[in-house]
Amino acid sequence: MTRIATLAVALFLATACEAIPGFGPGSNGQVFGGVHSGDSFMTGRVSTVQAFDDDLSVDVASIDDDWLTVDLHVEGRYGWVMLAGDVDISGLEAGDSIELSRDELSYFVGCAGPQSYDFDFDDAPESVTITLSEPAPVEDDGGIDIDAPDSDDVEVTIDADFGDEGGVTAVTVVPRQG
Repeated sequence: MTRIATLAVALFLATACEAIPGFGPGSNGQVFGGVHSGDSFMTGRVSTVQAFDDDLSVDVASIDDDWLTVDLHVEGRYGWVMLAGDVDISGLEAGDSIELSRDELSYFVGCAGPQSYDFDFDDAPESVTITLSEPAPVEDDGGIDIDAPDSDDVEVTIDADFGDEGGVTAVTVVPRQG
């Protein structure tokens, strides 16, 4: 039984960087398409995509009950990087962190390549650290609060370690649901 489950997860991860139903362009998530949001970004290096630090071009994230679901992309002259997956964050509150090894992750993958869904890297991270915090209000140049986050919003920081292939840090503000 364990071998069947392991094989099923391996087969799923092998095709994970293909367009995932419910994720990516055309999904119900927020797609910024070159407009800089200021509060959601990704930075790091993965495989052949070196030294990127950019606002998210695709920012689809939610917390439903105790599950965090993300589909986060950056794309530019440096190439394309995606983090996608589901993580059980039961019991986490703002200010808490959880670190999960590859074996503890139900589904989480990183992909990288020269452009969207044209990838030469597709693998689960060796470990992922999820940190929840209260989002900071967005201010205009005059210091006036123009976009206070909803009280149910939480800022999520994801640190994904891909070992020798690199690492990624992504930050996004996520509404809690359920």
